[in-house]
Amino acid sequence: MVKLIKVFCSKFNDFIVKFDDFNIVKIIKRSLLTLFPFVLLESILDWIDNSFLNPNGFYYQIFHFHLPLFFANSLHDLVIILNILISIAAAYLVGHFYIENYVKDDFIVGMTSVVAYLILNYDYRSFDNLFIFENFGLRGLVLAFITGIFVGFVFKKFVYKDTTDVSRLLINFQKLFFGVFLIVIFFIFIGWSVSLVTSRGILGLLNQGLSTLILGKNTTNLLLIILLATIGQLLMFLGIYNPVVQPRMISYSTFTNVNIKFIHMHRILSGMPYPITLHTIYDAFGNIGGVGGCLALMIAILIVSNSKREKNVSYWGILPALSNSANIGFVGLPLFFNINYILPTLIVPIFNMLVGASLINLHIIPAIGYQIPRTTPGILQNFVGTGGNWLSLIFSILIFTVDIFIFIPFVKKENIKYKTL
Repeated sequence: MVKLIKVFCSKFNDFIVKFDDFNIVKIIKRSLLTLFPFVLLESILDWIDNSFLNPNGFYYQIFHFHLPLFFANSLHDLVIILNILISIAAAYLVGHFYIENYVKDDFIVGMTSVVAYLILNYDYRSFDNLFIFENFGLRGLVLAFITGIFVGFVFKKFVYKDTTDVSRLLINFQKLFFGVFLIVIFFIFIGWSVSLVTSRGILGLLNQGLSTLILGKNTTNLLLIILLATIGQLLMFLGIYNPVVQPRMISYSTFTNVNIKFIHMHRILSGMPYPITLHTIYDAFGNIGGVGGCLALMIAILIVSNSKREKNVSYWGILPALSNSANIGFVGLPLFFNINYILPTLIVPIFNMLVGASLINLHIIPAIGYQIPRTTPGILQNFVGTGGNWLSLIFSILIFTVDIFIFIPFVKKENIKYKTL
């Protein structure tokens, strides 16, 4: 058994090296690091907006902060603007970095990527909104990545094909225009075709399908919940928005509503019709270490990491991560396309949910039944959701401690990688 583990670790390390060496992975990680200052600002402002100024926010319900309406609205609008700019900039950067070692006029490729990305998110059905704004921001990163890579590939293979080093600098305007024109027409066709199926764009279509699956009849099945959570984590690794972490989809599921009605009628948590649901298992236990275990990872980094940059990212991101906002970690560390951290980000939620389900089934602690404020720290969700059950809080702290220890070996492995660079 030990020999098999050693072989697996060796093969996995080789895979990490090969994966990180892919040109596209390097381009995406470089783009993420370039975007990080803007993501940092957007994430902190969004955390303040949702946690302190939103009536559904955890800290708002404790401290009741009130800002003049003008300032509160301005802050909210600034978050939206930054959110839009981040995904647009991602499309530009990926196209720009994809082609920069091949030609000097990479600005044109980057701008063409931006135009193509905007076309994909144009609202072809509505006369009120020009763009599908819900598809921008970090949830739109995967589409921005694909768009930039596709545009860069087309320019490299067809527009700049068979040109000398000198002619690449002075490439024929007609050929360049023809390439841009074909890309624009192609993306208009794709965007218009998708609009015939849905008004929410490509990402909306994907999220709608995933949400329908997640809110299906079998979400009281523990194995299916774990499977859906695992799929969600893999989606986040690729930069695809994970519908499992969207509170509205979980909080207003049929099973949760039935549980809430039961509690209102009987004034007790024990005997709830559905003790095992996405809300009682994933919300309450899967997120104890933060979304994808990001909070536990940041603390592990602060304890054992040798990277000053990763420690700085963790310092900046630890408070938003405490309120279930993992954007700073996913972009700044980054967790997106970081194969070294994919195993612990899968293991941590699964471990937490298995322990949580066991505690509930053995009637050691009750399942959460009360609705939880949106930005409630993961480690407190059991305590709040059970109306102040102290045993639930103690187990949450113990589970969170184990989460940190799960991440520590992988952080040490990251230290070794930095030493070899």
